[in-house]
Amino acid sequence: MKIHQRCSAALLLAITLSTALLAGCGRTASPVSPTVVGKWNVTYGAPVIVSVELTGTDAYSMTAANPVTLTGGSPCQLPVGTTIATFSGRGASYTGQHGLWNTSNCSFARWTTLRLALNGNTAIANLGTGGILNLTRMPVAVTAKEHPTGWLWLVLIVFPVSLIAYLLVRRRRRGSGSATQSPSTNA
Repeated sequence: MKIHQRCSAALLLAITLSTALLAGCGRTASPVSPTVVGKWNVTYGAPVIVSVELTGTDAYSMTAANPVTLTGGSPCQLPVGTTIATFSGRGASYTGQHGLWNTSNCSFARWTTLRLALNGNTAIANLGTGGILNLTRMPVAVTAKEHPTGWLWLVLIVFPVSLIAYLLVRRRRRGSGSATQSPSTNA
C-alpha cells in the first residue's frame, strides 16, 4: 500500500511540475516586421481616428473610423468609411496617394502623393501639397487568441486540481470499501 501511495504522489508531482514547465515555456512571439495596419490618431481639422487595413500584398487603404473634419475651418465632415488614402510598401516605408476635398462643399477634389514613414507606434505622412500629418497608433487590447500561453495557465490550475480531487475521492472510496468488508476468520 505504501508503494502505491508513493507512486501516486510521484505521479502527481511529475504531472504538476511538467504542467508548470509547459505553461512557463509558452510560445514566444517571433519578431514581426512593423506594420501600418491598425487604428491611428491623426489631426486634420480636428483629431480623428483612421483605420489602416491590408487590401492586397503590401497594399493598404486608410479609411475614416470617425467623421473627419476638413482643415481650414471647414464645417464639412467626411463620413465614416471614406477612403482617405491608398498606399503600398512594407516595413517602415510606404508610398501612394492621399485624397484632397473641397472645404466649401466636402466634394472630392483630387489625389496628391503620399510618403509615409513608420517608426514603431508613430508615423509621419508627407503629402505632395507640402502638408505633414503625424499619426499615433491606438493601443490594442491583447486577446486570448493573440496570447497563446493563456490557456496553458488554465491547464496549470485545472489539471492538477482535478487530479488531486480524483485521487482524494479514490482514496476515500478505497478507505470506505475496506471498512465495509467483513473480517475473515480462519476456522
